[in-house]
Amino acid sequence: MTRPRDGRSIPILFIVDTAFDGEFALPASLLPRIYSYSPSIRQIMLANGEERDATYVMALLSGGEEEQRVIEVLVLENHGNPLLGIDVLAEHLLTIEVATKGEVTIEPL
Repeated sequence: MTRPRDGRSIPILFIVDTAFDGEFALPASLLPRIYSYSPSIRQIMLANGEERDATYVMALLSGGEEEQRVIEVLVLENHGNPLLGIDVLAEHLLTIEVATKGEVTIEPL
């Protein structure tokens, strides 16, 4: 997903969250391993309608056929699972095998 500080790639297993209207959400414990900068706080609305402050950082994304680009990463509290949000899926085909250990693929349109 991102280029770590030591130049090696970091494999991250994401949960695809189509209700998350951001790009990525990562536990704070992963942030020291990636290039991230510019922390900021903003209001977010949770699925239950509750609003609260959340920390975001900017990070470099590289991989696949894309060149590097700067993305927003929501910092998860309490070591939550990494999330892949709906903003990343724009202009892509998402295929999900609805089965135990079913495959999930994301392909550009």
